[in-house]
Amino acid sequence: MNKIVFVDLSNKKVSIRYIKDQDVLRSGRKFAECYINDNIKQNTKYLSEENFIVISPGLLTGTLAPCTGRLSISTKTNDDIKTINIAGPIAQKIASLDIKAIVITGKCLKGTSVLHVNENGVSLNNISETEYGEVEKTIDFLQNKWGKETSVLGIGPAGEHILPIGSLFNSYPNGTPKYHCTRGKIGDLFGYKGLKAIAVTTKKHFGADISDEDNFKQLTKKISKVITEHPVCGKALPAFGSITLIELMKDKNKFLQKLSSNNNKETIEKNINTKINKNCAPNCVIGCLNKHSEKTGYIYSSPAESEAVAACKNLFAIDDTSFVSAIHRECFEFGMDTIEFLFSCKMLSEVTGEKKITKAKIKDYLAEVKELTLVGRVLASTTKGIHNLYVGRKDVVKLVTRSAKVEEENFKIKIPTKPDELSDISDLHYLYGFMLVMESLGICLFTSFAILDDKKGLTLINDLVNAKTGQNYKEAELIYKALNTYNNDVPEFVKVLYRYYGEENENRV
Repeated sequence: MNKIVFVDLSNKKVSIRYIKDQDVLRSGRKFAECYINDNIKQNTKYLSEENFIVISPGLLTGTLAPCTGRLSISTKTNDDIKTINIAGPIAQKIASLDIKAIVITGKCLKGTSVLHVNENGVSLNNISETEYGEVEKTIDFLQNKWGKETSVLGIGPAGEHILPIGSLFNSYPNGTPKYHCTRGKIGDLFGYKGLKAIAVTTKKHFGADISDEDNFKQLTKKISKVITEHPVCGKALPAFGSITLIELMKDKNKFLQKLSSNNNKETIEKNINTKINKNCAPNCVIGCLNKHSEKTGYIYSSPAESEAVAACKNLFAIDDTSFVSAIHRECFEFGMDTIEFLFSCKMLSEVTGEKKITKAKIKDYLAEVKELTLVGRVLASTTKGIHNLYVGRKDVVKLVTRSAKVEEENFKIKIPTKPDELSDISDLHYLYGFMLVMESLGICLFTSFAILDDKKGLTLINDLVNAKTGQNYKEAELIYKALNTYNNDVPEFVKVLYRYYGEENENRV
């Protein structure tokens, strides 16, 4: 038995419905997208009272299965359904409270609201102290109000000002860094609806029900070993962080060769005098956030900081880690995606004829966004918005953040471990089905390299599902069920997997 929390912001009402879903795989991304498809009118606009926000943890979230601290958040755009996937203890806490989903509708008519969930129930609160507050201050205020065991998901000022670049933040376990802002940009919808944050207070992280606990425990050990012994998941990601993904996109073979020759075991963790969040959620066995600090001593403010450093170097020839770190933190405090901001700066400079972007210019651009000037609003419209103002400028198309699907035809995908029972579908669609399964189960997509490379990887995942639910699913059934609800949208992470498992076609689009 699971419960769905319904939140009506217009009428300030919260209700709970208990359900017994016959399709236990209808969780996480699959539940969120299916619920929207089944319950919302096709002509519903993105920024509207009628639009839904559906938040759902994965089937395995809230268990001791490794790397399962994931939460899917879906909504309807003007054209389709958009889903972002975030990591953090809030996902595990929601699942541990036996909540299958939170469905949010309506719009606050005055002020902003904070939804609070704990073991005693769910309440909707008007908290003026957090209105237009920066992210860290918002987290601190809510944790001081409800306790340090409170995990928080919400928006900064960018979202409250309904800027398209507005992101969602989610708090990490207590330590440094405190939070992360997601790459998916639906903070403007939260702001439009007047929902500042969702706070969940409980000490539980692993309270989800399991049918066969002994078998489940043994399976978690096996899948953990598969992940940690893989060169990407067990070595590259913990050693270098998410910059690994950029390196893999550049040249997979060159990067893996470099990795195999790096045998430095020296650690300097003794020089670090603070509790470091190496993982974005408890029981992650990869540690791509800050596990590298054991050797380097440098603590990232988020996984995206290393990507921001690379972006500044490639876009502006600015090689200054301290400067980029400061810009990154300021973007995050405002509640927006740093990478999208940097690409927006590059695009605006291209269309306005700015020949060289300096560090001072980037700081000026950031100030424009925070001050909500005309130039700032143009930048905050994202690369897509800027391009819409200069549709005839073909030279800037390459800077527009594009859907992953655009690159699909550029690669021929080959996955040697695809089960024989799935011979009727292409390797590409097997990859899509696999990713959708992972997001429905709440498993971090960074584990894809290890699980897809291992012949028994999908079998172990399937066995975990059966041990959790008491059902008797087959591996192929998981993939087919995922593809049955496939709506032509795949996670952006597929761009990395295209390059890892694909050969580039000669006639690229």
